[in-house]
Amino acid sequence: MKRIAFTLAALVVCSVTSAALPPRYQNQRDLDVLVSFVHSHPEVLESLRSIDFDRMQVRYGSDCVAQFGRGEVPPMPGPAPALRFESSTCPINAE
Repeated sequence: MKRIAFTLAALVVCSVTSAALPPRYQNQRDLDVLVSFVHSHPEVLESLRSIDFDRMQVRYGSDCVAQFGRGEVPPMPGPAPALRFESSTCPINAE
């Protein structure tokens, strides 16, 4: 009986802890979103200054900043919500 309980507990723990994406995959997803944004806005691409991965910002033009963020983080372990564009300090033309 103890062996069955231990096995079930191990399966539950393993399934919960393996649900989150390893950092390299999460970083790849986030970087893809930031780079895709740059590629889809010619005015950003033409004047790109930096991609700040720590702050999740794209800096372009003389002093423009496009800010990215995540939605509500679920309480259960798992992949983080997708990174998405939140705002820009300068107008962005939709392409």
